[in-house]
Amino acid sequence: MSSRVRHPIGPVVQAPAVTTLRIRTRLRVSAADRAVIVALGSHLGRLARADLAKRSQAGLDHSEKVWADLTRAIATLEEKIELPCHSAKERGELRAMRAGPKLKFGYRSEWELAMKRPRLQQLRARLAGLDGDVKAGRVHITMGGKRLLRNRLHLDQAGISKEQWRALWDASRWWITANGESGKHLGNETIRVNPEGVLQVDLPHQLAHLANITTGRLTRYRFQLNLPR
Repeated sequence: MSSRVRHPIGPVVQAPAVTTLRIRTRLRVSAADRAVIVALGSHLGRLARADLAKRSQAGLDHSEKVWADLTRAIATLEEKIELPCHSAKERGELRAMRAGPKLKFGYRSEWELAMKRPRLQQLRARLAGLDGDVKAGRVHITMGGKRLLRNRLHLDQAGISKEQWRALWDASRWWITANGESGKHLGNETIRVNPEGVLQVDLPHQLAHLANITTGRLTRYRFQLNLPR
């Protein structure tokens, strides 16, 4: 085994001062807090799924990034499979003998080459499926995840009941998110965490009846919990 360092570590550089903050924690909420989270997540999740449905209906206008990535991967595999195998030692010797254009090498062993052939067939099959979807204008998206969706058909194998699956499915399709806004007080107008760890969230007018802060036109909910500081 070669002991050569492939990715040498450079000099130590001090990181710049922190200008943003991300909080990731598990919330222990009260029954009232939970009711607001469920209502908000369900409401925003329905809106997100409606937007996604409209986007999916665009059909042929969806992004071709995945298709392009597959095409490049297939081209790379096809090129390397056609080249002879060379071990690391042989590559070094060939490089030392030639000072011209950069050499192109295949895989390092016949075993690795054999493993790449079925991989190439798999990618070709995926690309053929994507080509068919593009021609038919189909878009495949599962909000909640395909794995969890498949579990619904095999509850015994997944080790969960129908009720447990439904709870996981509903929670995975909730949508509560807000990006930071530069210059905004406490980071965002939608979700705020003040220096004392108090969490507040703005509610849409459909959920205004759940608000416990209604000064002026505000319909905001202040959680009973305090986040760690």
